[in-house]
Amino acid sequence: MRRFEKIIAGLIGACALGITGIFVAAHEEPSPHAGTENIGTTMSFANIHTNGDPRIQHLVHRMRQSAAGEELYQYAVRTNMAFTWYNKKTSGALGLYKDHTSFLYTGMSDDHALATLVHEIRHHWQLSEIPFPYARMKPHDQYYSAQLREVDACAYTAHFAAAHKDATGERLAIKFIWRPGYGSGIARDYADMDPQDRNYVRDAYEPCFAQVNIYHKKHINFVSDVRDIVVEQAENATDSQTASSVYHEYFNRISPAQITHMHRQHFTTDLVNNVPVTAIQAMTRHDFKTWFNQNVSTQDPEKLNQADADLNRTAKTLLETMNAKAPAKPKSALEAGLIPQG
Repeated sequence: MRRFEKIIAGLIGACALGITGIFVAAHEEPSPHAGTENIGTTMSFANIHTNGDPRIQHLVHRMRQSAAGEELYQYAVRTNMAFTWYNKKTSGALGLYKDHTSFLYTGMSDDHALATLVHEIRHHWQLSEIPFPYARMKPHDQYYSAQLREVDACAYTAHFAAAHKDATGERLAIKFIWRPGYGSGIARDYADMDPQDRNYVRDAYEPCFAQVNIYHKKHINFVSDVRDIVVEQAENATDSQTASSVYHEYFNRISPAQITHMHRQHFTTDLVNNVPVTAIQAMTRHDFKTWFNQNVSTQDPEKLNQADADLNRTAKTLLETMNAKAPAKPKSALEAGLIPQG
């Protein structure tokens, strides 16, 4: 795998921690199926109902009790998503998504694990349906696009929690020492609303935007890592052909209109047709971009500005290398007229 692709995988692995990743669950009831997990065994969602361990079968059964959960499950099946349990927390991660696989920590309650599983499947949907060309984005667009991934997974988990409560009457119980925890209070509050009063954009997305800064350092580090890769490759591009290859790989930027279109695609709960919700469809491209910019934020704009300046200098250097004339080939003695002809 190329180094840049590893950085992308690292971003997803580091940031796709479910609604639980940075916080510690408190006073949760242990699962009645605890101890039945096939830890470390990777299994496709399509085979869980026949070959899965009792706990993952129980979670998938509960997920499928609502129309939203059934749609999510069917998406995981038809896109060959897999699942794995693990029993050792790393970096506070209670759940993560990597290489088409959702990983869940065994030490969560079933409600906690179910909400986290939903969050990770949403990350799978994002990467499958809306692959971001991060390499061709400017640093600010990289940062806000990575931020949107977490906001979207947070909001979709709230959508699932509400659908689950409407269908079953069950309120997912997720508790945190650091209340409200990323997404947990949002999912609870959204589910508790009267279904007629819920507004997905206002009541799920906007609160998730307000909390997403807990991932700030990971997203900043991601932007810095991408910058470092591009600068290193440019420094090694000493001939015009290599410089041209590096330039077109990283500086053939996608347009602002393309970025806005990709951002808008996230705002859907329809995993069959991927049609954005009505409130987003009603916005013009300008209105959506204005609304989006009002909600995204960064705690360290200087680092994004610095990365942008570094890449602008790098692009200039690559162009100079590309446009430099190759040194003239020395003439042979015959061409120079030093050897008599005939």
